[in-house]
Amino acid sequence: MTNSPIDQPMSNDELRALVASNARAIAGLAAQQAESRDRLTRIEQICESNARSMQAASDAIGTLGTDIREGFSQAAAQSQNGIGDTVAMIGTVSEDVGKLTEATEVFRAEGQADRAESRDQRESNAQEHADFRVLMQSMLAEIARIWRDLRSA
Repeated sequence: MTNSPIDQPMSNDELRALVASNARAIAGLAAQQAESRDRLTRIEQICESNARSMQAASDAIGTLGTDIREGFSQAAAQSQNGIGDTVAMIGTVSEDVGKLTEATEVFRAEGQADRAESRDQRESNAQEHADFRVLMQSMLAEIARIWRDLRSA
């Protein structure tokens, strides 16, 4: 049994039942609407809380990024200073090695000169010794001849 406008008109009881049913449905919808508003309010609060958390996280990330950049800058500056110090030390060591090389060359040249001088002196001494032996042998031979001459005379 349908009650459409084309069929038959509704009775008062049916109208009252329909009105009561609509009132209950409206009341239910009002309760749902209030509950939906409460949920919407909670969702808005959660969204605001999330937005604040995200802003705090963004701020923390920004601060962390700044700290990291500053740390890298400081590390780079320290590395550059260390590299500069190392280059200076290498320069000093190179100068010292150059001086040591020069001193070694001087000592080597002096050693070679001393060795040559010693060799020359040894050769000279050997020649003098040989000359002295020849002279001594000649003198001894002359003394022996003189003794022979003195004995025969």
